[in-house]
Amino acid sequence: TYETPVLYEEMDGVYLALQGKDRLEHGRGKEMKVSIAYSGICEDASGRRSLANKVSYASMEQAEHFRRHTEGIVADFYDLDCVEQRIFNSDGAGWLQKNMVPMCIFQLDQFHRNRAVRTYVDDPDLQQTIIGLLRERKVKETLAVVEASIESTLDPDEQEKRRNLFTYSSSHKHALVPYYQRKGKQPPLPNEGQQPARCGSMESNIFTIIGNRMKHNRTCWSVPGANNLAALLALHHTGRLRRVLRDWTAHGDPSGLFTVTQPLTAADVNRRAKNVYIPPHLLSADNLHPTVKHCLTTFFPLSEMHTTN
Repeated sequence: TYETPVLYEEMDGVYLALQGKDRLEHGRGKEMKVSIAYSGICEDASGRRSLANKVSYASMEQAEHFRRHTEGIVADFYDLDCVEQRIFNSDGAGWLQKNMVPMCIFQLDQFHRNRAVRTYVDDPDLQQTIIGLLRERKVKETLAVVEASIESTLDPDEQEKRRNLFTYSSSHKHALVPYYQRKGKQPPLPNEGQQPARCGSMESNIFTIIGNRMKHNRTCWSVPGANNLAALLALHHTGRLRRVLRDWTAHGDPSGLFTVTQPLTAADVNRRAKNVYIPPHLLSADNLHPTVKHCLTTFFPLSEMHTTN
């Protein structure tokens, strides 16, 4: 029910390693799609800046389903009837283009825009020329320089990369300049106490929400297991997991639960809840401890659970 005149949205994906049957079906890895939405930028007394009223959603879904579920997460917190303008920031991937809401302002993420230049162009001087033109908001000149540079090298591989850069840039020529640097009508200002956002925090959120826990530590996932953990991580890193747990404990079955008032060691946990740990080969819907089964089924249907995640 939060009312805001402007809503900022960012989306990106991160590949996670798969295991078991899902590895055979999808290959070594599959993309986890992640989205965030927020109403502006808050700054505390120390000068630390943070995203205001951030909500997040993450899953390994088709783009159509991901967009629908993301919109549901956003609508659960925001009163979308009061939103006058939505700003969408992404790297321009195909599935992200399909996820844009109608009449939104789209801008190409500057980190990915500049990285594309450095990836497709080996000449450092040419890199600086192209990035400099983009910073000066000279889109036509940028495209002309990239196109002319294709024939300025005799290396076939370098020519092919520059063609890819020209295709990428021309496909997003209306989004190369950040929305706040464009001429014409600007989006409304956010609520009092918040500042307009320039966007571009998605890479950091990818690491914070998903990457830090689920990537680069030799973990492999089933698709249902990854989706289940991603749902909890998205709630946790937007400060909403406690609310969900409070609602669950208020309306659920409290039997078998105990209150922890101070940190517990691993030995203390084993003494306090002897039946909580189940070996992975026994962790199935039929073998779950009643307390664990009740806790898990509150969040996820047992049919979606994976035996090891």
